[in-house]
Parts: sequence; structure tokens; C-alpha cells
Amino acid sequence: MNEMSVSPQVKAVKAYYRRLDAGEFPADLFAKDFQFCFPKYGVGHGAAAFSELFSGMMCAVKRVAHHLHTMLFIEQGNCVAVEGTTEGTDVHGVEWHGGRTRAAAFAVFFCLGRVV
Repeated sequence: MNEMSVSPQVKAVKAYYRRLDAGEFPADLFAKDFQFCFPKYGVGHGAAAFSELFSGMMCAVKRVAHHLHTMLFIEQGNCVAVEGTTEGTDVHGVEWHGGRTRAAAFAVFFCLGRVV
């Protein structure tokens, strides 16, 4: 997919993953009252709760990279479903590689507000 033809919604999702991979929590990309759900965490609301989750996850991870070039994006209105893989190393030196080892695949559903 040519980056010029990518929708603003997909560009925002890609920016989210790029910033996560850089070790940054991109709070400015979210509405104040956004809701999220992670299987091992449950449902949370807002940037403070998500930042807590993100900090906890990053304590267990030394390095992570999302494979942006192979992600599948499905859009409907202001919603984007994403399926992809990651690679990285945990704090114990255990590596994972999307498509080759367990725990490297993910799927996420974003409902976006106004994206500019």
C-alpha cells in the first residue's frame, strides 16, 4: 500500500505503533475518556490507566518492534481493526519473532474520533 493512499485513521494507528516501539506512550493520540481492554488486564479508562498498563508491560520487555510492513488494516467508518506480529526480547533475554515463535501475533480494534 502506497503511504500516500493510506487513510488518516491508518496513519494514526501506525504512528501509535511507531511511538510504542520507541518506548513512548503516545497519550496525545487518545481522547481523555477512551476505553481499552487487554486480556490479562481487563477493561480500563483513560490515559492514566493505560499508562499504568504500558509501564507494567514495558518492565517485562527489553525491546519490541511491531512489523508495520506486514500489518493488516481493515477499516469501517472511523474504526480500524489491525492484525500483526511483533518481535523482541524480554528482560530475561528470551526472544520472540512474529510468525516463528509463540506470543508474537496480535489483533487490536481502534475506534477513532476526528483524525486530522
